[in-house]
Amino acid sequence: MNENLKHHKRMMVHRNRLVALLTLFLLICGIIFIQVKANEATLADSQKILQEKNSKLEKAQKNKEHLKIVVKELKDEKYIKKWLRSKSFYSKDGEIIYNFGSK
Repeated sequence: MNENLKHHKRMMVHRNRLVALLTLFLLICGIIFIQVKANEATLADSQKILQEKNSKLEKAQKNKEHLKIVVKELKDEKYIKKWLRSKSFYSKDGEIIYNFGSK
């Protein structure tokens, strides 16, 4: 009988240890799962921000190219004279200027 009681206690200790280990394992798995989901959300936000920044960069690069063209035109004396004549309605001899009411 005493032997049976010792065996029963030993089995209870092993079972309690197994339950404790399984609980710890499940807790660790839960924490890892939560961390993975949080990282996925952070990654999605970061990718969205990156996409927005890349879009802004593209627009800025296009604007830079446009401004390079404008600067090149402004360095051209013929272009400046033509532009000033069009803005001030000044014409060359024999030239007729039409204004169609630009917006």
